[in-house]
Amino acid sequence: MKKVAFALLLITPIASYANTGKPLAVGMAYDRGLSAVIDYNQQVKFAAGNEGIALDYTFLKGQFDSSTPLSWYIAGGAYFDWDSDFGARIPLGMNLNFANNWKLYGQIHPEVKLNDGLKLDIGAALGVTYNF
Repeated sequence: MKKVAFALLLITPIASYANTGKPLAVGMAYDRGLSAVIDYNQQVKFAAGNEGIALDYTFLKGQFDSSTPLSWYIAGGAYFDWDSDFGARIPLGMNLNFANNWKLYGQIHPEVKLNDGLKLDIGAALGVTYNF
């Protein structure tokens, strides 16, 4: 829990940056454990949680239908766990804009663990963010 509190302390000055008119979203998720999330421009997502940190860059995104608030994305990223595990991941996710400036997202992310040889794994994340 101390790590989540530390992550929230990191978010506070970054959230003040939102007043400059830049598209910044902050929220909570279950990604690397219970995590604080910063999403910049719906393209760069940083999560810091009880079990570690992750940084993802969205390189492909789209809308299912212009009349629905549901969209999809594919990203590439990396993670580092507090127990010294680290690796690369490819998040495949969906966003649901459920209220003004609120977004619910879910993703699965195949992972390649790099510190103990190459091990394949799959992870998931579920979170909610508020866009400033």
